[in-house]
Amino acid sequence: MLKVIYNRVMDSKRIFFLISLLLVIIYLCQLLIPYIFSDFIGVITRTPSANIPLEPVGFILILTIFLMVSSYIHHVISEIFISKISFKYIIDIDNKLEHIL
Repeated sequence: MLKVIYNRVMDSKRIFFLISLLLVIIYLCQLLIPYIFSDFIGVITRTPSANIPLEPVGFILILTIFLMVSSYIHHVISEIFISKISFKYIIDIDNKLEHIL
């Protein structure tokens, strides 16, 4: 049964690798945002309020938007992928049941 599921996934290699790539992007963004934010907090505490750089804020905002978009695309693609694999698996089970009878 696991071999059948594995074969179904390997039939759709491109989608599977796209989902994996999106997961890497999502995890990278989730790691970078706290690091940049903690560095920004360190800069705020060390400098006077008039000289606070705004580049980290913009970078955090861009990473957050990128994270939300890639998470949404990952969710939609993975749901479509799961539905296709499940549908093919159900069709195969149905065909096997018809041949039994």
